[in-house]
Amino acid sequence: MSRQLLGGLVLPLILAACGAVTPQNPGPEVPSSSLVDPGADSGVTGVRTCSTGTGAAVPECQTEFCAPGTLAIVANAAPGLRCTGFGGAATCQGNADYQAFEYKDDNLYLYLSFKPAIASGYSDAAFKANFDYLWLNVYFPQANTDHTTFFSQTAALRGLSSLVSFSYTSGRLQGRLHIPIKRVDQLVNSTNSACIADDIAGRCYCSYPAETDATIDFDLAVQPQ
Repeated sequence: MSRQLLGGLVLPLILAACGAVTPQNPGPEVPSSSLVDPGADSGVTGVRTCSTGTGAAVPECQTEFCAPGTLAIVANAAPGLRCTGFGGAATCQGNADYQAFEYKDDNLYLYLSFKPAIASGYSDAAFKANFDYLWLNVYFPQANTDHTTFFSQTAALRGLSSLVSFSYTSGRLQGRLHIPIKRVDQLVNSTNSACIADDIAGRCYCSYPAETDATIDFDLAVQPQ
Protein backbone atom coordinates (compact mmCIF):
# COMPACT_ATOMS: atom_id res chain seq x y z
CA MET A 1 0.00 0.00 0.00
CA SER A 2 1.36 3.40 -0.93
CA ARG A 3 2.13 5.69 1.98
CA GLN A 4 0.24 8.38 0.11
CA LEU A 5 -2.89 6.49 1.12
CA LEU A 6 -2.04 7.26 4.73
CA GLY A 7 -2.14 11.04 4.41
CA GLY A 8 -5.18 12.95 5.61
CA LEU A 9 -7.80 15.20 4.07
CA VAL A 10 -10.65 17.22 5.43
CA LEU A 11 -12.81 14.85 3.37
CA PRO A 12 -11.86 11.42 1.94
CA LEU A 13 -11.82 13.19 -1.38
CA ILE A 14 -10.28 11.24 -4.16
CA LEU A 15 -11.08 7.89 -5.72
CA ALA A 16 -9.57 6.10 -8.66
CA ALA A 17 -12.43 7.51 -10.74
CA CYS A 18 -10.57 10.80 -10.93
CA GLY A 19 -7.10 9.29 -11.20
CA ALA A 20 -5.84 9.80 -7.65
CA VAL A 21 -5.97 8.16 -4.23
CA THR A 22 -8.17 8.09 -1.16
CA PRO A 23 -6.36 9.49 1.90
CA GLN A 24 -7.96 9.28 5.33
CA ASN A 25 -9.68 11.94 7.41
CA PRO A 26 -7.07 14.05 9.25
CA GLY A 27 -9.37 15.27 12.01
CA PRO A 28 -11.41 18.38 12.75
CA GLU A 29 -8.79 21.06 13.34
CA VAL A 30 -8.67 23.38 10.32
CA PRO A 31 -6.69 26.62 10.72
CA SER A 32 -6.65 29.35 8.10
CA SER A 33 -4.06 30.33 5.53
CA SER A 34 -4.08 33.20 3.10
CA LEU A 35 -4.92 32.75 -0.56
CA VAL A 36 -4.26 35.25 -3.32
CA ASP A 37 -5.56 35.07 -6.89
CA PRO A 38 -3.98 37.88 -8.93
CA GLY A 39 -6.42 37.14 -11.78
CA ALA A 40 -6.31 38.45 -15.30
CA ASP A 41 -4.11 41.41 -14.47
CA SER A 42 -1.14 39.03 -14.28
CA GLY A 43 -0.90 38.64 -18.06
CA VAL A 44 -1.22 35.38 -19.97
CA THR A 45 -0.93 33.20 -16.87
CA GLY A 46 -3.71 35.25 -15.26
CA VAL A 47 -6.33 34.24 -17.81
CA ARG A 48 -8.99 32.09 -16.19
CA THR A 49 -10.09 28.77 -17.67
CA CYS A 50 -13.89 28.47 -17.44
CA SER A 51 -15.97 25.42 -18.34
CA THR A 52 -18.62 23.04 -17.13
CA GLY A 53 -17.51 19.69 -15.81
CA THR A 54 -17.23 16.25 -17.33
CA GLY A 55 -17.89 13.07 -15.42
CA ALA A 56 -20.98 11.98 -13.53
CA ALA A 57 -24.37 12.71 -15.10
CA VAL A 58 -25.54 14.93 -12.24
CA PRO A 59 -26.60 18.60 -12.31
CA GLU A 60 -23.57 19.64 -10.28
CA CYS A 61 -21.30 18.70 -13.17
CA GLN A 62 -23.02 21.41 -15.22
CA THR A 63 -21.67 24.03 -12.84
CA GLU A 64 -19.38 26.51 -14.56
CA PHE A 65 -16.06 26.59 -12.72
CA CYS A 66 -13.37 29.12 -13.55
CA ALA A 67 -9.87 27.92 -12.66
CA PRO A 68 -7.65 30.90 -11.83
CA GLY A 69 -4.67 31.53 -14.07
CA THR A 70 -2.39 32.23 -11.13
CA LEU A 71 -2.74 31.25 -7.51
CA ALA A 72 -0.61 31.97 -4.46
CA ILE A 73 -1.09 30.20 -1.14
CA VAL A 74 0.78 31.12 2.03
CA ALA A 75 0.57 28.46 4.75
CA ASN A 76 1.83 29.54 8.17
CA ALA A 77 -1.03 28.90 10.58
CA ALA A 78 -0.79 27.20 13.97
CA PRO A 79 -0.38 24.45 14.98
CA GLY A 80 1.78 23.90 11.90
CA LEU A 81 3.15 20.51 10.90
CA ARG A 82 1.93 17.61 12.99
CA CYS A 83 3.48 14.14 13.10
CA THR A 84 1.47 11.41 11.46
CA GLY A 85 2.12 7.72 11.04
CA PHE A 86 0.54 4.49 9.89
CA GLY A 87 -3.22 4.86 9.84
CA GLY A 88 -2.91 8.52 10.83
CA ALA A 89 -1.31 7.82 14.24
CA ALA A 90 0.12 11.02 15.73
CA THR A 91 3.64 9.91 16.58
CA CYS A 92 7.00 11.69 16.30
CA GLN A 93 8.99 8.57 17.10
CA GLY A 94 9.30 7.42 13.52
CA ASN A 95 8.06 4.27 11.87
CA ALA A 96 9.95 1.31 10.48
CA ASP A 97 10.56 3.01 7.15
CA TYR A 98 9.41 6.65 7.34
CA GLN A 99 8.35 9.64 9.43
CA ALA A 100 5.59 11.86 8.08
CA PHE A 101 4.16 15.29 8.88
CA GLU A 102 0.92 16.87 7.70
CA TYR A 103 -0.66 20.31 7.59
CA LYS A 104 -4.20 21.27 6.64
CA ASP A 105 -6.31 24.37 6.29
CA ASP A 106 -9.13 25.63 4.07
CA ASN A 107 -6.86 26.07 1.04
CA LEU A 108 -4.18 23.41 1.38
CA TYR A 109 -3.36 19.92 2.57
CA LEU A 110 0.38 19.21 2.73
CA TYR A 111 1.98 15.81 3.42
CA LEU A 112 5.76 15.53 3.90
CA SER A 113 7.54 12.18 4.25
CA PHE A 114 11.09 11.67 5.58
CA LYS A 115 13.37 8.73 6.20
CA PRO A 116 13.03 7.38 9.76
CA ALA A 117 16.44 8.75 10.76
CA ILE A 118 14.84 12.19 11.10
CA ALA A 119 13.47 10.97 14.45
CA SER A 120 17.03 11.04 15.79
CA GLY A 121 17.04 14.83 15.85
CA TYR A 122 15.79 17.87 13.99
CA SER A 123 18.21 20.17 12.18
CA ASP A 124 18.42 21.85 8.80
CA ALA A 125 20.94 19.26 7.62
CA ALA A 126 18.85 16.35 8.95
CA PHE A 127 15.63 17.50 7.29
CA LYS A 128 17.41 17.98 3.97
CA ALA A 129 19.31 14.68 4.12
CA ASN A 130 16.22 12.67 5.08
CA PHE A 131 13.59 14.28 2.85
CA ASP A 132 11.82 11.66 0.71
CA TYR A 133 8.74 13.19 -0.93
CA LEU A 134 5.69 15.38 -0.50
CA TRP A 135 2.25 15.61 -2.00
CA LEU A 136 -0.50 18.14 -1.58
CA ASN A 137 -4.07 19.09 -2.28
CA VAL A 138 -5.00 22.61 -3.35
CA TYR A 139 -8.59 23.53 -2.52
CA PHE A 140 -10.83 26.14 -4.14
CA PRO A 141 -13.19 26.90 -1.23
CA GLN A 142 -14.75 29.90 -2.97
CA ALA A 143 -16.41 27.49 -5.43
CA ASN A 144 -17.69 24.98 -2.86
CA THR A 145 -21.29 24.41 -1.86
CA ASP A 146 -22.67 22.53 1.14
CA HIS A 147 -22.32 19.25 -0.77
CA THR A 148 -19.48 19.83 -3.24
CA THR A 149 -15.74 20.37 -2.92
CA PHE A 150 -13.33 21.60 -5.61
CA PHE A 151 -9.71 20.46 -5.36
CA SER A 152 -6.57 19.41 -7.22
CA GLN A 153 -4.12 16.78 -5.96
CA THR A 154 -0.51 16.35 -7.02
CA ALA A 155 1.37 13.12 -7.46
CA ALA A 156 4.23 12.40 -5.07
CA LEU A 157 6.98 15.00 -5.62
CA ARG A 158 10.26 13.34 -4.76
CA GLY A 159 13.57 14.88 -3.74
CA LEU A 160 14.55 18.43 -2.85
CA SER A 161 14.71 19.31 -6.54
CA SER A 162 10.90 19.38 -6.50
CA LEU A 163 11.02 22.49 -4.29
CA VAL A 164 12.25 25.97 -5.11
CA SER A 165 13.52 26.34 -1.54
CA PHE A 166 13.53 24.26 1.64
CA SER A 167 15.05 24.89 5.08
CA TYR A 168 14.59 24.33 8.80
CA THR A 169 15.32 27.08 11.30
CA SER A 170 14.15 27.99 14.80
CA GLY A 171 11.77 25.04 14.93
CA ARG A 172 10.07 25.80 11.60
CA LEU A 173 10.14 24.21 8.16
CA GLN A 174 10.08 26.76 5.36
CA GLY A 175 9.73 26.11 1.65
CA ARG A 176 8.33 27.16 -1.69
CA LEU A 177 6.85 25.13 -4.56
CA HIS A 178 5.64 25.97 -8.03
CA ILE A 179 2.86 23.63 -9.12
CA PRO A 180 1.23 23.61 -12.58
CA ILE A 181 -2.43 22.65 -12.15
CA LYS A 182 -3.94 21.15 -15.30
CA ARG A 183 -7.15 19.74 -13.83
CA VAL A 184 -9.51 20.56 -10.98
CA ASP A 185 -11.87 17.90 -9.64
CA GLN A 186 -15.21 18.37 -7.95
CA LEU A 187 -16.38 15.93 -5.29
CA VAL A 188 -20.17 15.71 -5.25
CA ASN A 189 -22.21 14.22 -2.42
CA SER A 190 -25.71 13.60 -3.76
CA THR A 191 -28.72 11.30 -3.50
CA ASN A 192 -29.03 11.37 -7.31
CA SER A 193 -29.01 7.78 -8.59
CA ALA A 194 -26.39 8.76 -11.18
CA CYS A 195 -23.97 9.79 -8.43
CA ILE A 196 -21.86 6.70 -7.87
CA ALA A 197 -18.14 6.00 -8.01
CA ASP A 198 -16.30 2.73 -7.40
CA ASP A 199 -19.64 1.17 -6.42
CA ILE A 200 -20.11 3.78 -3.70
CA ALA A 201 -23.50 5.44 -4.06
CA GLY A 202 -23.92 9.08 -3.11
CA ARG A 203 -20.41 10.18 -4.09
CA CYS A 204 -19.22 11.09 -7.58
CA TYR A 205 -16.81 13.36 -9.42
CA CYS A 206 -16.56 15.94 -12.16
CA SER A 207 -13.37 17.22 -13.78
CA TYR A 208 -12.58 20.69 -15.11
CA PRO A 209 -9.62 21.79 -17.26
CA ALA A 210 -7.20 24.26 -15.70
CA GLU A 211 -4.13 26.24 -16.66
CA THR A 212 -3.16 27.43 -13.19
CA ASP A 213 0.33 28.45 -12.15
CA ALA A 214 0.23 27.85 -8.40
CA THR A 215 2.85 28.99 -5.89
CA ILE A 216 2.80 27.53 -2.38
CA ASP A 217 4.88 29.08 0.37
CA PHE A 218 4.95 27.36 3.74
CA ASP A 219 6.50 28.50 7.02
CA LEU A 220 5.32 26.01 9.61
CA ALA A 221 6.23 25.11 13.16
CA VAL A 222 7.23 21.45 13.48
CA GLN A 223 5.65 19.40 16.26
CA PRO A 224 8.35 18.85 18.91
CA GLN A 225 9.82 15.38 19.28
